[in-house]
Amino acid sequence: MTRKQRFLLIRIVLSLLLFVFSALFPLNLVFKFIILVSSYLIIGYTVLLKALKNIIMLCIIFTITLLLTTVSNAALSITPSQKTVAPGESFSVTVSVGSDEAGAISISASNATLSQTYVDLMSQSSVTVSCVAGSSGTISLSASGTVANYTTETEGGQSASNSVTIKEPEQTTAPSTNTGTNNNSSSSNNSSSSNKPSTNKPTTTTTTTVKKSSNSKLSSLQIAEGTISPEFDSGVTEYSIGIANEVTKLSISAVTDSSKATVTITGNEELQVGDNNIEIVVKAEDGSKTTYKILAKRAQPQLSL
Repeated sequence: MTRKQRFLLIRIVLSLLLFVFSALFPLNLVFKFIILVSSYLIIGYTVLLKALKNIIMLCIIFTITLLLTTVSNAALSITPSQKTVAPGESFSVTVSVGSDEAGAISISASNATLSQTYVDLMSQSSVTVSCVAGSSGTISLSASGTVANYTTETEGGQSASNSVTIKEPEQTTAPSTNTGTNNNSSSSNNSSSSNKPSTNKPTTTTTTTVKKSSNSKLSSLQIAEGTISPEFDSGVTEYSIGIANEVTKLSISAVTDSSKATVTITGNEELQVGDNNIEIVVKAEDGSKTTYKILAKRAQPQLSL
């Protein structure tokens, strides 16, 4: 250690001792002020300035680390089960957030029809919905909403997007098998020829029939404005829910058990005071249907005195 470094160390120790002395012993304000000024003069302006710079640098590093952690946890995604589909084909779309996140997400699709446009990710990290492709072109999928992060205790708007290509299936033709023998023999000494008839074997085409799905059940049914009664079970088709007077439409999340099934909701517009019958019709790939009914009881308006 150099002489200059030893001298600086002595100044720092003396300054700290004065500061501790003023903090531990009951002195009047004048003596405390004199001791604090003396400790400042002993330690020097340069040392305090360096310490202040180091503290500011640590605060900046901590803030940047916190921001990077928040951004890295932003894990909202929308993922299709297939990247290429045929016109009118049904496929599934999964919307998910991080394991330590939750939120209410709106989803949309251009050139396609979704079974639902709202998913509730408050109690689960992912939800799968079904989607039916249009006639041609590209399907643009998007998801957006406010997502809260439990780890950093922050929330903010997030968005995600993906795409699916609609492609006409290639037409395949079974090859035909033709076996023919045509023998011509010519002699330079005589002009005699011999022709054998050709033999054609018939073309055989095998057609395989794919059985369509008959699954018209729901795997999940949730309502953002309250809890249905009884607890959801795919085999139970009738439920009820009580809602406040301010609610005129329910945010229903109905997820099909089969990705090839579609969902249609009726009776969920302009809910009236009292009983309202809402029907959720699930149509399977083979056309069979299951209807889930919800009795929504809207409360009377509160009278203001």
